[in-house]
Amino acid sequence: MNAYFGPLAERLQAAGIPEDRVAVTIDDLRAHLEQTGTDPETEFGPVPEFAAQLLPVGNDDDGPLGSPDGELWRWRADAFEELRWLETFGDQGWEVERVDRTGRFVCRRDGQDPQQWEYRRELVGRKTLEADATALEGELAPDGWEPCGVWVCYAYFKRSKAALIGPAATIDLPQRRPNRKSFYSRRFYLFLIGLLIVVAVAITSAIAVVMVVGDSYVGGNFASGALIGAAVGVLGVIVLALLLFKRAQARADRE
Repeated sequence: MNAYFGPLAERLQAAGIPEDRVAVTIDDLRAHLEQTGTDPETEFGPVPEFAAQLLPVGNDDDGPLGSPDGELWRWRADAFEELRWLETFGDQGWEVERVDRTGRFVCRRDGQDPQQWEYRRELVGRKTLEADATALEGELAPDGWEPCGVWVCYAYFKRSKAALIGPAATIDLPQRRPNRKSFYSRRFYLFLIGLLIVVAVAITSAIAVVMVVGDSYVGGNFASGALIGAAVGVLGVIVLALLLFKRAQARADRE
């Protein structure tokens, strides 16, 4: 068991889990194995995969610099620009181990021999996600691609650039880990703003229709008031959207 739980404890501590919490977790796992009578590899699977499952989803602690297993880093980006960021960080030696349930790329960079990585993204059906991902895995495997995560309707694959460019893929002086953990583009903000405007127009239009119908039965100025209110509401949303876009544009310029 020590051959299994020793590396497991090291990975959990490298991911920022306090030593006392790791010790309690290992004790619980040992007790479970004593009850079931199975070996840890059969019960829990390979150490790297099981360690990733034990990490809390909301954990933002990244691995320390120079740890035995290298640096651990989680980040996210919008679908418009994530391939560009994957290429950038892959060239810096970051290997995607998985995509967690919140859509973050969980990456690790080797602490002793960092290598460059290449990524690709494939669209898969949401209802047949696992089947499509498995089929793609078999299709891309001959070219050295291996799966590294799925998210919503995308399957992600990676391969080491060492197989393509040889020793040139080795990184002698890796760049420092970025301080940011979110990378959102202007197109993403424009998409959100457009969606906000569409929703606002739909809601105010529905209110206006209801008030017009009410005016025909009740009388008064319900319809005119509703239409004015709808117009003011849409105008307010447009102004808010423009302010948000201006702020997002300024932020993108700084980045």
